[in-house]
Amino acid sequence: VRPIDGLYLNGDLYVGGSPETTWIGLIQSGARVTVHLDGPEVTIWEGIADVLHDSSDELASRLAEASNAKYPEYKMTPEAYRRGVVVIRPTKVIVWTDITQDPTRFRFAD
Repeated sequence: VRPIDGLYLNGDLYVGGSPETTWIGLIQSGARVTVHLDGPEVTIWEGIADVLHDSSDELASRLAEASNAKYPEYKMTPEAYRRGVVVIRPTKVIVWTDITQDPTRFRFAD
């Protein structure tokens, strides 16, 4: 369990991390993971993770652009997303602001 920043792009969640870190090393392609995102609403993702060791130039550019829009203080470049990016394809997402009034569950195909 560790805090992460994420980017939602094309229906998937992307999180960064160096391939030298233990947590990236533990995630094998096809691993089932659960992510709890920070924010005013509770957002819990369950999905299948894939480690992208070599992101395409297009994907790296789109991720850098999305990151700079969301986290301008990080000043990310496409090069930062060329290795060590984890994509999480959702199988289930649960969201609520008040669990007694508005819990919502979304299911996706595996």
